[in-house]
Amino acid sequence: MTEHESTAVEGADPTTANPAADGSAIDDPASMAPAPDASPEVGIRSLADRLDELTAKFDRRIATDTAHRKGLEALNLQLAWTRDQAEARSVFPLIRQLLLILDRLDQHIGATGDAFADSVREEILGCLRMHGVTRLPWAQGTFDAVYQEAVAVVPVHEAERSGQLHGLIRHGYRHDNLLLRPQAVEVCRMTTQPAESDI
Repeated sequence: MTEHESTAVEGADPTTANPAADGSAIDDPASMAPAPDASPEVGIRSLADRLDELTAKFDRRIATDTAHRKGLEALNLQLAWTRDQAEARSVFPLIRQLLLILDRLDQHIGATGDAFADSVREEILGCLRMHGVTRLPWAQGTFDAVYQEAVAVVPVHEAERSGQLHGLIRHGYRHDNLLLRPQAVEVCRMTTQPAESDI
């Protein structure tokens, strides 16, 4: 080896002269290329399998996230409903007292037609509506045990009238979908006893 060649070797960077000397991998593009004898079909099939695997993982992640989101939405709805019910129950004693006052006003207005009392009743009903409390609608028809309580029976002789409502004695109320008090009603019931006019 000549003196010039020896100097060049001595001044060279060891990591450049021997890049694999420290045992690290070399990112050589040529080393990442497929083997010359690799079949193109094998590479395409391997890539397709990898894509299928990634797609399946992505689908599973979407399904998991969707299930979690639905669970959170259901929990939020349940919490909101529970909070509303708790707030409503905290004022139920006051509401029940107001309902008794409305009953007295209904009786007074029905007996006297007092316009002032009627305006007071409407104001109370308006305040109750602001808190989700409404009167059950009243209409003639068939007795409904869910929303009505039969407190009086009116005997009738027509079979088709049996089980029909005869009259409203006291209004019923509900808070949203919660029944606070059923309607007190009179119900027709068929009887075999002769009418007084027939005696």
